[in-house]
Amino acid sequence: MRVDAFCRSCHQRIWFVRSERGKPLPVDREPDPKGNLVLLGPDMGQAKVVTPGELPEMTRYMSHFATCPEAARFRNRVRR
Repeated sequence: MRVDAFCRSCHQRIWFVRSERGKPLPVDREPDPKGNLVLLGPDMGQAKVVTPGELPEMTRYMSHFATCPEAARFRNRVRR
């Protein structure tokens, strides 16, 4: 399921979708021709990582980890 949200660090509007491993993944809401993801499913809630030439007919989106200036604070956090 795709969920509307705001990034806690840069406050940009984003979506949370499920990665191929089933984990929450922040995604920029605006399509990006250089994007590294396509969104699948009836609700566009499943992300698939794609290479530059793969699935050229589908709309691409960028992982917010690639565009957020504070992404390192949130990537692969260890929860205690």
